[in-house]
Amino acid sequence: YISANPKASNVDWAEKNIENKQMYEATIAQMYEEDAEVYQESIIFCEEQLALINYSIANDLPYQSNNLWTHFEKLEIMHLLLIILVTILGIKTVSNEYENGTWKNMLGVGYSRRRLILSKIGFALSQSILLIAVFFLVSYVVGGIVYGVKDGATSIIFHNGMVQEGDMVVACLKSYLFVILKALFYTSVSTALVILLKSGKKSIIVSLILMFLNSNIAGIVSISKISEFLPFK
Repeated sequence: YISANPKASNVDWAEKNIENKQMYEATIAQMYEEDAEVYQESIIFCEEQLALINYSIANDLPYQSNNLWTHFEKLEIMHLLLIILVTILGIKTVSNEYENGTWKNMLGVGYSRRRLILSKIGFALSQSILLIAVFFLVSYVVGGIVYGVKDGATSIIFHNGMVQEGDMVVACLKSYLFVILKALFYTSVSTALVILLKSGKKSIIVSLILMFLNSNIAGIVSISKISEFLPFK
């Protein structure tokens, strides 16, 4: 991964942008020469890229350069696996009590069923947050060692006909906050399923189905205001 995404120096990314600028300019000129109507969408894309490159060069902002925060963006592909992992661990936290027959033992020493269930769910939720925090910290340390922690916090995008700057730190934190919310949602649902079904395997299957059908669920619940509070997107 690191060899495929090496850190580029200021000179490297600037030279690369100049090369890309020349390539886009030549491509646009060729498409206009051949048939501008046929290549209209491609021309628009190239012009947007040119605007971003020109802004990058003029403001000394790395564009399409690997840094700590683009490292976090690339790791977003791991978020679903992370949510699946913490959900399964949450299920096992509760299902182990049924599989090992220890619920009766704990109830026998005076603990109420409600207190035991709440404590198990609370532990599963805390475990989910902790594991996501550990994943974030490890990613930050590895990314910081490879790319450094000072550069690249500002991103540039083309939106509404103009180049705009964005804060990649804020975007990264929002992304992880959403991961935590999704993990808490699925962990809560899955642990409730364990209690209802009294089976860890069945709960895992149902939870995975919910995760992989979330786009379909989003379409169903989008007609209701409740969709604003669910993590199906």
